[in-house]
This record gives sequence, structure tokens and C-alpha cells, in this order.
Amino acid sequence: GGFVVVGVTDSSTNTSAWLLKVDANGEQLWSSYYSGFDQVGGFDQTQDGGYIITGVGHQDGGNHPDLIVIKIAADRSEQWRKYFGTEGTSNGKAIHQLSDGGYIVAGFLSNSDGAYHQYYLIRLDESGEEIWSQNYGNNGYKICEDVQITIDGGFILVGAWDEQVGLLKTDNNGNQE
Repeated sequence: GGFVVVGVTDSSTNTSAWLLKVDANGEQLWSSYYSGFDQVGGFDQTQDGGYIITGVGHQDGGNHPDLIVIKIAADRSEQWRKYFGTEGTSNGKAIHQLSDGGYIVAGFLSNSDGAYHQYYLIRLDESGEEIWSQNYGNNGYKICEDVQITIDGGFILVGAWDEQVGLLKTDNNGNQE
């Protein structure tokens, strides 16, 4: 029993994802840190008892924030770390493991001057390698906050679409329906 939560720790020298497990009474069972995160957007428990986390980080000290995904083993060791994105900001907001062992990651991209944002959806295999990626919306303010798997095997994304709530449905290859 108990609960697992994820957040970010911030110090003057390092920002890390923080994974914390507590029992049903809220007593800490364990705590682990994973460096390189500016923000944590989402996480999920994986089929092997580990965890998958997405958010924002900088690859090799780069100038533009990238979408980051890390796979954590059941023993809480880091198995792999991947970065995705463009010249602008790339932000991971939600992640889920799929029945085939791969992952679906949702978030948003912005151009280098931040003038517009697009929904961003990435399909990864079980090792974190990109199978495909799609972005949706060509201009304006489009911030994807979550993704869910639909009964037909596709995906539904939700977030801000200009000044409204946006819902976007795709098939299992990320093609907008």
C-alpha cells in the first residue's frame, strides 16, 4: 500500500526530479532524486514495477529546454534518459506506458522566440527510442496538459487551445481524427 508522488527539488546548484513513496499513514518509505530536471510534468508506474517520468531539462547544458524522459527501474536506479524537442522550448506534461511496453508522451513545443506553442505527442518504444512524433496547431497558444489512451487504441489530448479548452483525438499513429 501507500502512494508514490513526484515533484522537483530546487537548490542553487541543481534541480532534480524527486520520487517519494509514503505508506497509507503518510510515513516516508523511500525517496530518490534524478538530476537534470527544470520541471516535472508527469509520471507513471511501469509494468516492471519501475517508473517513467517526463518534464523539462537541458541536454548537455544547451540553451533551449528539452522534453526529458527517464526510465527508473524497480530498484529506483536510472535505466535510461532521453531528450526530445526543437530549437525552442519542449515541455513534457504527461506520460503513460502502453500495453506493448512502449510509451506515449504529451506536452508542447514553442518556437525559439516563444511566440507560438503547439501540442506535441511522441510515441516511444520500450527503450525510449522515438517511433514517431506529431505536433498540432500552427500558431497561437496551444498547451497540451494531458493525454489518455482511448478505447480504440488512439489518444486524446487536452489542454489550452488559444483561449479555449482544447481536445484533440488521434489514431494510434498520432494522425489527427
